Amino acid sequence: MKNLKDLLKVPLLSIVFILVLTSCVKDVELDQIDEIQLTPTAVIDLLDFTLEADLLAFEQQETIGFDREVTFEVVTDDLKQNVTSVDLFFDTTNSLPRKFQATLYFMTDRNRVNHTISFDILPGNKETPQISTLKETIEGEALNALNESSKIKIRMEMDPGPGATEGQLQLLSTAAYNFEF
Repeated sequence: MKNLKDLLKVPLLSIVFILVLTSCVKDVELDQIDEIQLTPTAVIDLLDFTLEADLLAFEQQETIGFDREVTFEVVTDDLKQNVTSVDLFFDTTNSLPRKFQATLYFMTDRNRVNHTISFDILPGNKETPQISTLKETIEGEALNALNESSKIKIRMEMDPGPGATEGQLQLLSTAAYNFEF
């Protein structure tokens, strides 16, 4: 008798399992296809900027600036209309004893500035680096201006201060493109 119970458990459990799985199925009408929205997010790397301490070995009395340009053609023209917003993330790690001002210029091929983002990077040291994250969400007209940009110019200005023989400043930036289809 015990073996008969064991033999019946598997088929009964299988039937119950199949009924549970199929009971949640609902028919989808073709009219509802227009109501389906896909909202994917694509994350890409924008910038990777590193400044080593060997440039700061001597005390400086004036502000010093560093520039770098990178291309910025992330989204193709056919996808630009589906972008609802862009979240820009800037992660900084500063183990140098200087304060920096970072300015990012989103520019056209003809060097017209479409959008600007500025932020400060506080000084740190080798034992306790200053770590910070900034998030900027771009929507509406600013998003249209950003979509017209083809390059980013980053300007780092270093405040005067003491020299440093070790440490670095690192700026990493990503962009999360939010789409709606």
